[in-house]
Amino acid sequence: METCRPYESLKIIVNSFFGFTLLNYFSSSLTKSLTNFYNELDEGKKAIWDNTLVSYVHASICSVLAPVCFYLYPEVWKNLIYTNIPIFAFQIALSTGYFVYDMSDFVVKKIFMDTVGIWIHHIMIVIIFSSSLYTCVCTEYLTASLIVEISNVFLHQRKLYLTCFKTKTTRFYRFNSLLLFLTMTGIRIPAHVYLSLKVWREYELFHNRLYWSMAFYGLITINILNTQLWLQLWNSDWKKTFLGGGVDAVSSSNVNKENVKSEIKINGKQE
Repeated sequence: METCRPYESLKIIVNSFFGFTLLNYFSSSLTKSLTNFYNELDEGKKAIWDNTLVSYVHASICSVLAPVCFYLYPEVWKNLIYTNIPIFAFQIALSTGYFVYDMSDFVVKKIFMDTVGIWIHHIMIVIIFSSSLYTCVCTEYLTASLIVEISNVFLHQRKLYLTCFKTKTTRFYRFNSLLLFLTMTGIRIPAHVYLSLKVWREYELFHNRLYWSMAFYGLITINILNTQLWLQLWNSDWKKTFLGGGVDAVSSSNVNKENVKSEIKINGKQE
């Protein structure tokens, strides 16, 4: 086991928080200067666009970095609890800073304030990730859970595309919807179910029952949120695609804050 360095993780969290905050500011300015659709949005929708774009960047980073961690250290699958390799701690600290930024963005711009699922997910993630970094336990488990950010790339891409073009009829949208279905059904849900079973089977390996409880019940909560999100996407997109009826164009009035809340930001972000 590597030396535990919670102070180093704290510095990464702080830098991550400010980095994603600055990204939100600069991406907003850049989008405003380079596009026409953005200037036609009201302030609430602009805030949601900016937030989703930063979430897209975070998901893209995790979808590359998390698999790389396990590619470099495949042996950690034998011990996901106490290995404590620095690159895994870096991944968790980076994401902790992101989730803290994300919640602060909700508060400052007053978006998703009444979306309970998002807040439960984010608060739970920050508590579990911070505890892991402080105790240097289970960072590998948590990094494994971040592999599911691959599906969030297509989830956030979906929202950004709908905001720009307000239609579900294009080839790009349908292809992205197919990739979202495949990654949700083939990676996100199975990965979290597998990790839940693994934590259950490795009960005796957790020296502290609190660590086990946080890991197991945290994963159970995420599995519930995953199921809810999958059903929402099934009803809004995939049901029409796979059972017939086609995909209807989306009117401007339908691409609004309420649809964003119900379809997109049960993060899945998970974050």
